[in-house]
Amino acid sequence: MNLTATVLSFDGNRLQLLGWPPLVLDDDVDIDGELRPNATILIQICFNEDGTIEVVQIIIVFLPEMDVEPPPVEGHKVTICHKPYKKKGGNTINISRSALPAHLGHGDYIGACSR
Repeated sequence: MNLTATVLSFDGNRLQLLGWPPLVLDDDVDIDGELRPNATILIQICFNEDGTIEVVQIIIVFLPEMDVEPPPVEGHKVTICHKPYKKKGGNTINISRSALPAHLGHGDYIGACSR
């Protein structure tokens, strides 16, 4: 299965994605790019017979220009840069947490626009 997700943190072999339980990566996982907070990734996973998840490959799709703190776990609103690739560099807006995955999926990123 291929999925798009946002990285909250990566420490050693432990990967935390937005809206996912922590994933432990095996040493043989193919990682194309730099895993860091707020990166949007394409992740290829397989489900084992026992129901565990095995990460096969990770491709970094989008890496924000600047590091920003991930949104707090509590709260209803998240600040994002909406449509960052438009001529004016996007608009900084606040959205509901439930709308975040859809925005991240089309290239918006967490935090204020940098331009």
